[in-house]
Amino acid sequence: MKYANKLAAALALAAVAPLAHAGDTFIDARIGTAKLNDTGYDDTRTGMQELAVGHRWGFGPAHIGFEVGGGNMDALKDDYQYDDGDEHYRLKTSYGFVGANGRIDLPASPIYFTGRLGYMGYEQREKYRYTDYTDNSYGGWHDHNDGGGVYYGVGVGWTILPTFSVNLNYTGLSYAAEYCDDYDCRWGDTKTAHAVTVGAEFRF
Repeated sequence: MKYANKLAAALALAAVAPLAHAGDTFIDARIGTAKLNDTGYDDTRTGMQELAVGHRWGFGPAHIGFEVGGGNMDALKDDYQYDDGDEHYRLKTSYGFVGANGRIDLPASPIYFTGRLGYMGYEQREKYRYTDYTDNSYGGWHDHNDGGGVYYGVGVGWTILPTFSVNLNYTGLSYAAEYCDDYDCRWGDTKTAHAVTVGAEFRF
C-alpha cells in the first residue's frame, strides 16, 4: 500500500532513538478501520493506515502542539452480478492533514488522553468496469475528485517506556469535494466519515 513503507520506515527510525531521552517531538503510526458515509457505495467500511509527526510543548501535565501527516484508506468495493453481465466499482482515498494535537498525562499513572483538531485535504480515485455477456463487450472509466474539511479526534494511551506508548483513537471527518468548470469552482454536499485506530507513538 502507498503508506505501508512509510509507516515501516518511521517505526524503524524511531525505534533506535535513545530511550533515556524522552522529548516532545513525536511520531505516531496508526492502523485501523474507517467508515465512509454518503459515498453512494453499499460497501462503507475499509482498512486504513496513517502516520503523523509533530511537536508538543509541556505545561505541567498538559502538552499542546501541532501535527502533520497523511493516510491511505483501502478501496471501497461494490460488485454486481447479473444474468447478462457484471459491474465493479472501486473508490480509494488518500489524504493529508495539519492541526493541533494535545495530550494530558494522569498524575502518577501511565495513562494519558489526547485530542486532535485540524484541516484535512483528500483525493479520491474511482474506477468502474463492466462486462456485457450478450456480446462479450466490456469497458469502464476512471474518475477522481479532491477537497477538504475538518477532522477531530480523541484518544487514550498507555506509556510503556519514556519514549514509547500505545494508543487507541477515534477520529471524525466532515468534508466536501470541490468541483470546477470553465466558469467557477463550487463545493459539493458535505460528507462524513469516522475511524477507529490503534497506534504506536515514539517520542524523542
